[in-house]
Amino acid sequence: METSNSSDEVQDPYHNSSESDVDYIPPEKKKSSKIIDFFINPKSSALASTSSIYSNKVSKKDGDLVLEKRQKSNNSAPASTARVDHIEKCKNSPMLDGKFFIVEKCDEKMNCEAMCQLCLPTKKMIKGSLESTTNFVKHLKRVHGEKSYNDYVKYKEKLKSRRTTAKDDSGASISASTIERSKQETLKRFVNSKVLVTQKEFERRIVNFIVNTMSAVSVIENPSFIRLFDGMNVNVIGRKAAMKLITDMYNIHIDKLKKEIEKQDYICCTADIWSTKTRSFMGVTLHWIDANLERHSVALACKRFSGIHDYKNIGEMLENINLKFGIKSTQIIATVTDNGSNFVKAFREFSMGEEEVQDFQQEIGRTHEEKDEDDSED
Repeated sequence: METSNSSDEVQDPYHNSSESDVDYIPPEKKKSSKIIDFFINPKSSALASTSSIYSNKVSKKDGDLVLEKRQKSNNSAPASTARVDHIEKCKNSPMLDGKFFIVEKCDEKMNCEAMCQLCLPTKKMIKGSLESTTNFVKHLKRVHGEKSYNDYVKYKEKLKSRRTTAKDDSGASISASTIERSKQETLKRFVNSKVLVTQKEFERRIVNFIVNTMSAVSVIENPSFIRLFDGMNVNVIGRKAAMKLITDMYNIHIDKLKKEIEKQDYICCTADIWSTKTRSFMGVTLHWIDANLERHSVALACKRFSGIHDYKNIGEMLENINLKFGIKSTQIIATVTDNGSNFVKAFREFSMGEEEVQDFQQEIGRTHEEKDEDDSED
């Protein structure tokens, strides 16, 4: 019968095994291998029946070693999973989802290192953060140009619009406000994607630019002016086409002005002549107050004055301008000029006499009385 040792150490149940036994384990491997097996999987271990013996027997040093190994083994998988989770979070960013950059490394603070897809086959790694993609944006602008950056902005807006119209797990819409915002953004993109100015409207604006700035028509044939509209779906017209449009617009404007003058009962004119060493011009303006007591002023002419500035030529030119715009002598209350002798004589010779003025004043009075009676009857 076997006897136990006097020491506290309990003998291994297999201590009598020999090399011929199938279950024989060398002494130097016996202790460590079975103790480790016991700690990792005690139920399947051959020492499960003697767990109470070995739980007291394992030394502190061996136990710490086994527990440390087991802890490292258990913690290795979660650490790897955490790194994968960080990378997956980075993929939610339009900049780092793989179209422009692919994340290679990422830590728990979301600091990452990504490879630029536009630089391929050259492997260019850029460091940045999920919270701040400034480094990635700078790389796109500096290395690949504004076009690549604009492509990124459009791609970002596209993803944003998709997310705003997404649905929850139940399949219902996220919210009414989200849908409304999505509709507004879609409308903005639709409007921005369309040509807001037609070719006809574009040509009209060019003509207005020439007229309002008093620029030479040849400015539209300047290469720098033409380059202003590169990339747009419009064509800059030539000088001949611009001259034709200016003439057409002038005729339309004159017709509108004639109709407006025809409606007025009383108008006032101004006239003057400007001279240089070689040229002279006659300027005429027109003024009236409409039924709403609003004052209106227009420039009728700035016409080249040829010949001597005598009263006959002045009277003739003023008469021609009045006829061109359909102005009747009965409409003109007064014409304001300077006190030059040529103007004074022109109005003395061609103006109405005293009797004509009196008749005209009486006619004006009768017209006012008739209007007052009509207003009272209404």
